[in-house]
Amino acid sequence: MKAWLAAVVIATGLSVAPAMFAHLDDRRHEFTEADAIDVARKAESAADRFDRLARKECGTNAAYSLTLDPAEVQCMTKHGRKTIVARVQP
Repeated sequence: MKAWLAAVVIATGLSVAPAMFAHLDDRRHEFTEADAIDVARKAESAADRFDRLARKECGTNAAYSLTLDPAEVQCMTKHGRKTIVARVQP
């Protein structure tokens, strides 16, 4: 009788133990954070690429501002006078 009771207690303990300690092995949040960091890096890379292409079209010493068309920028002199509207293909 004692052996049977001990077997039931051990079996119950082994079946409940994974549920009790599952939060210790839960690493889903790390994958979610890694995905968010990867998306942020890609967005930053795309913004840097767009900036580099816009500066190439407008000139190294010129400024630019975005227009309503996402593929166009308004180039300006260093004094803020508008010059041309350049098309930037990212």
